Amino acid sequence: MIKYNPPPTKPEPNPISSAVFGKESADVEELARVVEVIGPNAKVQLEKQAACNSCGAKQVCHPTMGISPIIEVANEAGASVGDIVALKVDEGVRIGASLTVFGLPVAGISIGALVGTTMENAGPDSAVVGAVAGLALGLLLVRLINQWVGKTSRLHPRAARIVLPSQTG
Repeated sequence: MIKYNPPPTKPEPNPISSAVFGKESADVEELARVVEVIGPNAKVQLEKQAACNSCGAKQVCHPTMGISPIIEVANEAGASVGDIVALKVDEGVRIGASLTVFGLPVAGISIGALVGTTMENAGPDSAVVGAVAGLALGLLLVRLINQWVGKTSRLHPRAARIVLPSQTG
């Protein structure tokens, strides 16, 4: 378990979050260990926190027998292999991702059911068929957006600062 040291100064306002909400927003910070440095990026492995044990979604972050996944992030901190870094994800990105993942399928179900019931010659199952079709369309849109986001680096987590330098070297 790694002791978390909060940032020493107030962070700069984030232009992405400010553009989304019109005000400065809080970022989320997670700790990760740098396992490889690749040019301006780094591959990091998330560090399991104390709160992870009581989290209902812990299998998402640590799906394989408690082993954390390795992800690639922008190495803004200039970290080296073995360093513990604070990963940041902008609040606007988190909220946008939540709205996309949950909102599009729900909107698809609602619109599909509405279209199904208002169609000419609508039978008793038309709303269900429309809702299922709307759900499928919403999930397809989520997948397409996810592929686009995967190519957009400004939406990825970033290693913002080094919390604990590597003891080697």
